[in-house]
Amino acid sequence: MECKCGCGETVATASYKPGHDQRLRISLEQRVGGLERLRKMVEDSESTAIEEDKRDEDRRKDIERCDKEIDDVFESINRDQAEYDKQLLTLSSAFLAASLAFIKDIVPFKTAIHLPMLFSCFALFAGCIVTVLGSYQWSIFGNLKAKAYWEDRKNGNEREFPRRHAKAVVAVNLASGIFFVFGVCLLVSFIALNLRKG
Repeated sequence: MECKCGCGETVATASYKPGHDQRLRISLEQRVGGLERLRKMVEDSESTAIEEDKRDEDRRKDIERCDKEIDDVFESINRDQAEYDKQLLTLSSAFLAASLAFIKDIVPFKTAIHLPMLFSCFALFAGCIVTVLGSYQWSIFGNLKAKAYWEDRKNGNEREFPRRHAKAVVAVNLASGIFFVFGVCLLVSFIALNLRKG
């Protein structure tokens, strides 16, 4: 095999021909400007290796944090969204039932006044229920987008967090809340006007 000093001569067993290792060291010293410069280059190289190790460790910690974030995001969003949707569905259904009971047992349909308010209230509660059910699907899709983001980041692919879909989920939830509030206001007004008349 060839001598590792680069002279091109062959050696039988050793890495260098006799004296060629020293010749290579002297040549390197001369190329970098002396033994002190060579030592500084070695120290700088070691320092760079330490920094790279630190970057690798920071990257490993970031991956662990991404995994934790994925789990925390799913747990928090699912818990809060499920509770909000459950409350809206329960209350909307309850108010719908109350309005039907009122028109059936307290103020008969034939003698009730301001019926368009009642029909609007029905429509608003129905809209609330439909948007809540729709938001379940939007939330699932948004969670999948968030999961894909954190997995990409864990793999070193930086991209923008999928906020557009999250904003759409917020808008759908806001719409369901607005439907519910206006439905309650109309129902209360309808009941108050009819009780006052009665």
